[in-house]
Amino acid sequence: MVNDQTKAAGTNVLETIKDSLQIDKISEHVRQSKDSLLDVGLYACIGFLVGYLLKRYSTFIMFLVLFTAGIIALQQVDMLFISVNWDKVYELVGIQPVLVTGEGMAAIVWDWIQLNVLIVASLIVGFLIGLRMG
Repeated sequence: MVNDQTKAAGTNVLETIKDSLQIDKISEHVRQSKDSLLDVGLYACIGFLVGYLLKRYSTFIMFLVLFTAGIIALQQVDMLFISVNWDKVYELVGIQPVLVTGEGMAAIVWDWIQLNVLIVASLIVGFLIGLRMG
């Protein structure tokens, strides 16, 4: 009797999770778009490469981060000016630009993640695999 109730509760929880994730809709969307599959593969490879290189060359990356921080500091005190054409970058990479709806960088990053969920998921999976293998 207790086992039947436990099984029923476990089944209900699993079905609730399955319904909330809407796995069927996600898989149907992936099947419909070959371009999105190419993007997923590309960003998974990029994530793998970044994770692998991060683990292998962490000291060099630390110096690169310090150099970048120095460049940003020089730009903040108006000794250096760097301009990026973000429209061209978005077109080159093939991602959707984010319309700023919130305040601060965290809100902008969160909006971008919501617009590009599949790309971000594949990038994270590739990064973790690369970090593990590096």
